[in-house]
Amino acid sequence: MEGLEEKIVNYYQQIPKPVRYFLSMALAMAVAWKLIYLIFLLNTRILDGPLTNHVGVASAYLLNHISGMHDFSAFNNVDTTIMEGQIQIVQVCKIIHNNKKVLHIADGCNGLELMVLYSGFILCFPSSKKRKLFYLLFGVILIDCCNIVRCSLLGIIKEFYHPYFYISHHFIFKAVVYTVIVMLWVYFTKKNQPCDAVL
Repeated sequence: MEGLEEKIVNYYQQIPKPVRYFLSMALAMAVAWKLIYLIFLLNTRILDGPLTNHVGVASAYLLNHISGMHDFSAFNNVDTTIMEGQIQIVQVCKIIHNNKKVLHIADGCNGLELMVLYSGFILCFPSSKKRKLFYLLFGVILIDCCNIVRCSLLGIIKEFYHPYFYISHHFIFKAVVYTVIVMLWVYFTKKNQPCDAVL
């Protein structure tokens, strides 16, 4: 057993200090976020409530302007769903069209976790405060916009191309959004960016 502990310590010490610092900070922030979210934010919906409503309202607005149709609207609603064999009541923002449910946006679909994941990476990575602030604001806004476009397109697919809804929701659009986040990280980690001259 001692041999295994020594190997782990030796392996850890071989990792460059900046990488160790980044990984330690990322782990600490992830644990802190989860604790704060689960203890204080989950049930109160202080962040989730307004963000879910914002995504729903903005998606309905976009649908009214890109779908070629009108009368999409969004409103907060209580929905029942089955999770792990149990019926659960959840708050959602429901998008309807001609009194027919098109989409419901739950808290898990509002993009909050993606924004936190993206922000955690930016905060942990060594860079100037101005650069971090620029990428934090720009990135969070871009992620929010991507999520609104995603929900709007899912609404169109649900209405007109229903057989493709599952694969679009669970795979295609998730891949697109995660690609956007990775691209933002890549640009942020490059040392010589045009925005450095401005910042």
